[in-house]
Amino acid sequence: MNELAKVVRNEADWKFELFLLGPENSFFVNGASLFTVEEIRSKIVEVALFVENGHLEAAFLIGWSLVEATLRVLAVKEGIGGETATPDYLLKQMAFEGLIARETYYALKHIQQTRNAIAHGFKSSQLTVETVQELIDLIYGELLQELDNVTEE
Repeated sequence: MNELAKVVRNEADWKFELFLLGPENSFFVNGASLFTVEEIRSKIVEVALFVENGHLEAAFLIGWSLVEATLRVLAVKEGIGGETATPDYLLKQMAFEGLIARETYYALKHIQQTRNAIAHGFKSSQLTVETVQELIDLIYGELLQELDNVTEE
């Protein structure tokens, strides 16, 4: 690995990145099913309503669930699983497969820290209206657009 990293380091415009995917680390939720793309789009309206009414935590958690829902649908359409994959696996696999941009991966990993804090009962100074808007932008601007591209092919 060190030798490979040295070779890449000596090349202009090359960057060495290692994604360790490992086993899928799946989980199963009894009675659960995937959202449709239409349901994902309609739930984004709910996120905006929660923001308007000052319920940032609720908006953020629903927004994050829509990120995961979109990644799952995309993974299934691409034939790489997704129904029972953990969120971390989904993010890594989507980046590894080139289905989401590296910048999107890093943005979502950063936002996931805020999600973890809120979902596990902590207050987060990172949670702002802008954070929720960033989630919505990532869903609309990146994830659903990629899903639309896959559906058209």
